[in-house]
Amino acid sequence: ALRAWFLDMIQVYPAMNGPLATDEVDDPRVTDYSVGRQVIYAAFAWSQADDARETMFRLAEKHRVGFFDASADDGGVWLPSPGGSYDRVHGQ
Repeated sequence: ALRAWFLDMIQVYPAMNGPLATDEVDDPRVTDYSVGRQVIYAAFAWSQADDARETMFRLAEKHRVGFFDASADDGGVWLPSPGGSYDRVHGQ
């Protein structure tokens, strides 16, 4: 699920580095991804923050992966529930 999320995400916010990196270095949507076994951290340009958050949230819900909004004041966390909903489990 996390891989599927990433592959969808880089269609909108291309990767800055790695084997799937874009050549369009001046595009403000180019994003620095750090990929681990169970987490992907994405660092966006500030000019993209609102749209990127919306895209990340929509794709996280689609692919049923958790989402931690590290830039939010309250550190909001959303997780898919067994019942099929997508619930906020931390933050306001």
